[in-house]
Amino acid sequence: TTGSGTITFTGVGGNGNTGIDSTAAAGINQIGGASDTGNITFNADTLSLPRTPIQTTGTVTFAPYTASTPIGFSGGTGGTLNITQAIMDEVNAPTVTVGATTDTGALTTGAFNWEHTLTNLNLIGGSVTIGGNITKGIDDSAVANTTNGTLTVQSNTDITVNANEAISSSSAYGQLTTVLDSDTGGAGGAIVMNTGSSITSNGGTIALGGGALSGGLPTGAAVGISTSTRSEEH
Repeated sequence: TTGSGTITFTGVGGNGNTGIDSTAAAGINQIGGASDTGNITFNADTLSLPRTPIQTTGTVTFAPYTASTPIGFSGGTGGTLNITQAIMDEVNAPTVTVGATTDTGALTTGAFNWEHTLTNLNLIGGSVTIGGNITKGIDDSAVANTTNGTLTVQSNTDITVNANEAISSSSAYGQLTTVLDSDTGGAGGAIVMNTGSSITSNGGTIALGGGALSGGLPTGAAVGISTSTRSEEH
């Protein structure tokens, strides 16, 4: 479809087959385009999209077909559905969502470098582990992302930032509002920032809390909201 139409791909896979597979040579397959404004959604437990440009001014969503499927984001370990840095580098959209609020499988990230076209990144899982630095700066095309952005991490249970990993932007690259929202399932959860982990928002809001979101911020108990440059807990 083109224009404002929604594009949805659903791949069941099975018998060793990839749920959604686009392995043509670079530039052969393209999804969306410069005039597209509709949302583009991929639902699959396994996915291969090398060299496949994806473009819209709407939202691009990658979500598992089966709620319990674990997700690896940008090299995160343990994933069955793997959304790599290379896939993200081919996405030209202001908002990308990885996972769904109904997911029960874990989402684990590796290191991720923010693309210059990306404004809002939503990471959602049954549990979420930040296992690498998430950095808003210069992307693979050597283009700086200077627009203010928002990282929202939602977990049905716990959110863990591994030791010495950082979520960051700096003065040259705009604010990075960071929202960590645990216990969205209501059964209990925690936000754990291990030794040496940090959030550097460059003046963006930092919100750590639980429960449902309202206005993009957690509504549950123990919500901490700050516009300071750095929030750190050991």
